[in-house]
Amino acid sequence: TLPKPHTPSAVPLFTGREFEIEEITNFMTDKLTRLLNIWGSPGFGKTSTAIEVAHRLLFLEYPVYFFKLQGITSVDELLSQILSIFKSSLADLSLTPVDRLVSIFREISCPIFLIFDNLDDILSHVTDAVTRLFRIFDKFLDSNSNINILFTTRELLATMRDQVEGFQDVRIRPLSPASSVEYARQLLPSLSDSVVAKVARISSHVPLAMKLVASLVENNSEEMANNILEELNLSENLLEQLDSPYEKKMQTLFDTPFEQLALNDKHALISLTVFSSATVSKDAAIDVVSGETGVKLEAVRSLKTLVKKSLIDEDPNGKYYSIHPLIYSFLVDKAKRSDFENAFKSSRIRFCRYYLLLFERLNDDFLSGKSVDSPQLQDTLVYLSTAIYESITNDLENSQDLFRILSKSEIFLFLIGIPFGRSLDILDIHKVYDLAVETCSTQYTYSTYLKLHVSKYFQAIAKTDSFLSAHSDIPEDVRKDVMLLTDGSAAKLGCYEGILRILKGNVKAGVQLIEKHLDGLQKCADQQLIKCLCLQLLALFYSDLKEYSKSSNFSRKAIEVCAEVDNCSLFLIRDYDQTCSVTAKNDP
Repeated sequence: TLPKPHTPSAVPLFTGREFEIEEITNFMTDKLTRLLNIWGSPGFGKTSTAIEVAHRLLFLEYPVYFFKLQGITSVDELLSQILSIFKSSLADLSLTPVDRLVSIFREISCPIFLIFDNLDDILSHVTDAVTRLFRIFDKFLDSNSNINILFTTRELLATMRDQVEGFQDVRIRPLSPASSVEYARQLLPSLSDSVVAKVARISSHVPLAMKLVASLVENNSEEMANNILEELNLSENLLEQLDSPYEKKMQTLFDTPFEQLALNDKHALISLTVFSSATVSKDAAIDVVSGETGVKLEAVRSLKTLVKKSLIDEDPNGKYYSIHPLIYSFLVDKAKRSDFENAFKSSRIRFCRYYLLLFERLNDDFLSGKSVDSPQLQDTLVYLSTAIYESITNDLENSQDLFRILSKSEIFLFLIGIPFGRSLDILDIHKVYDLAVETCSTQYTYSTYLKLHVSKYFQAIAKTDSFLSAHSDIPEDVRKDVMLLTDGSAAKLGCYEGILRILKGNVKAGVQLIEKHLDGLQKCADQQLIKCLCLQLLALFYSDLKEYSKSSNFSRKAIEVCAEVDNCSLFLIRDYDQTCSVTAKNDP
């Protein structure tokens, strides 16, 4: 079954591009074009055009999957994003991410469209990026004739034209004069036609440039608007009059509204650079910015100001903010200035804290049997590895929270996986626990250090290869100290050791360990989950030995745990309602 289409909201005030959209749509649906490159200078409207094409294809009832890649700097991160949408329980987890996707794509029986917006960060960070991307795209296209790919870049990837049969490209140029005036009129509904025409002309009909110029003159009288344009020396075509590269000219346009901002609004905008993705959830943005302004109401006001100034955008549903990649690059440079350095550092701490606590809430929902919020989980997965790595290595303020969360979330982490991160070396969960254990050993309480060892040990169960099992062994002195803890950690480790022995074939010894430690598990949600699973293991073990009375007893206890935590989905070995009925009849 295909996942539901994944596309951004339609672009507000989208104007013009009728010819380009028609051309691209015709190319993508003619069954001859399999790979299409939309390209052009930043700010010209590549992303907006790609989004509009996505909605046109949706209207034609094609499945469309749109991936925003701003801030994605590695091929592994790209593959992780695709796998987050195309999940399959049938896919062989031993395969590489590319081959796993190929195995999924082979089963698709209707045309689908993959749209990769803004490959430029990958192209600028990855050695031999074009060749690597070509190999991946070629594998996808070769796996199934139903796979079609569209991607956007600043420059044309001309080498792919010679390598891929059915390659096309469409260049996005400035808007036509008529469309440019129409767009400027939407931006400036209360000003005269002459001011609107001047804004369109001096912006060279470039959409982003028009937004920035319009933000300078909106809400002004006719006379004041003209004065502002004259003071800026924009009487002629801006992008032709300056003897400097295009992006330098665009920065001139950006700097003027930025310098006019109040200091708290500047700090709010700088704070948003901690988000590397093209879109930022509204809740996350408010939380990160509010630390700078003091209260959330002030953060909302600052964000509204930034939207009004066209420095950030808000999606029509009011759930996300976004920053244009070019403006984002200007802001990253400003964040390095000494007068903004502290604002950026403090926002980084708040950013990590927000995603750690959001992950903790999702883990708690999972442990208690509640439905995990899918949009929040997707948002968390984008930034989780960064938040974890920063909190372990650079952020003593958040590390204590992190260690507490890691000591109860090992099962959830294993199930969702940590995406290939932007955070240097963190690619595997066991590396997370290695770093956490190492850091905790010198900075925090010994009991926290011991609990992290227990959670780390779960990786020996999750991956039973000999290297990882040996790597996850607890030092004997640490194990002895764990067994002295009275908070259930000793029982948790004992149950984990029992499960591992069962997995390695020593079933009887494993069962004995579980039975020995089972009653020591406490009422906290993570230990109740382990207790319920272990009870079911014991029920299956004794059922296999035809000791049905013992098996029924363990099944009954598992059901009691499910009822106590109000989560019948923890009962996995047979039908929950039917088992409840049978065990009730057998009660004395």
